[in-house]
Amino acid sequence: MKLIESFVTYLMAEEKQKNTVYNYKLAIQEYASWFIDIFDKEPTALYSQNVKDYLQYLQFVKKRSAKTINVKLASLQKYNEFLIVMGVQNELVISKNMKKKIQQDYASPAQFSEKRYINFYKPL
Repeated sequence: MKLIESFVTYLMAEEKQKNTVYNYKLAIQEYASWFIDIFDKEPTALYSQNVKDYLQYLQFVKKRSAKTINVKLASLQKYNEFLIVMGVQNELVISKNMKKKIQQDYASPAQFSEKRYINFYKPL
């Protein structure tokens, strides 16, 4: 896991906030742990299909929200950039279309009591 420690150093050199560094490191460690469980070896580079499989795992097995998955994806994207800078990898394998769509929470009349609903629609 030397690459992960080098990644942390890289992030600190970019003057990332401590929380950002911590969360990125945690996300990469979680990905590495998943990878080891599946392939019985440490990941040395990122591959598009592996990242897609991991995102499916987060969504359907771990039941993570789209927002959480996108945070993990952002961490992997930054790690991918780091691997390119280090010469470990030649290309970005994480595309923008991998991002999960997040449905906005809108006020729904079903969330209001009948009294509030009537008051809301009462003429002024």
